[in-house]
Amino acid sequence: MGRASSAKRAARAGGTRDHTVPQMYLRHFGQHTGRRRYELNVRRLTNVEEPFPATTTSIGAVTGYY
Repeated sequence: MGRASSAKRAARAGGTRDHTVPQMYLRHFGQHTGRRRYELNVRRLTNVEEPFPATTTSIGAVTGYY
């Protein structure tokens, strides 16, 4: 099954991963680590002292935002 079909099915189920910040903006702040893969060092507000790596696809993603 194609990508378009699976995305439509996920949208109907309310399970889409929508981004509050566009990924193209986040890529400019990230480090290119592989083909179509960018990584940033991020921190949680509850534990500012320990940064951890995260990809642009996982930052700012909310399920069923739109």
